[in-house]
Amino acid sequence: MVNELLQPMASHSKTKQTSDGNYKTQFIEMSAIGSGSFGTVFKVKHRLDDKIYAVKRVQFG
Repeated sequence: MVNELLQPMASHSKTKQTSDGNYKTQFIEMSAIGSGSFGTVFKVKHRLDDKIYAVKRVQFG
């Protein structure tokens, strides 16, 4: 169960490499929940607060 709803980060000024680096530094992917034409939703665990979240990863470009 998802504990909180996080607002998406503004990524228009970030590069793919920076965004991926931040994601991998902050979260541990536990499993894929679902996917569609715009991306995949993952069940993740935040490294600092140990809470479980759902994160949608989208591919740009």
